[in-house]
Amino acid sequence: MTKPGCNYCTKAKALLKSNNISFAVSDHDTPEKVQRFKDAGYTTFPQIFHDGVRIGGFDDLEQYLEV
Repeated sequence: MTKPGCNYCTKAKALLKSNNISFAVSDHDTPEKVQRFKDAGYTTFPQIFHDGVRIGGFDDLEQYLEV
């Protein structure tokens, strides 16, 4: 999940692209998505998932990919 103007979101997308990993983006752009984000207890962007399992944020993605 990303939001407009988020530098770490941009970095995460670039990291995935540079590793030839396809991904889908879900923008944090509606009241319903904002509420789901809060209900899940997430506080930072991006929130990255792989096969439905939460990886975490940008730093977690770097560790996950062992960059």
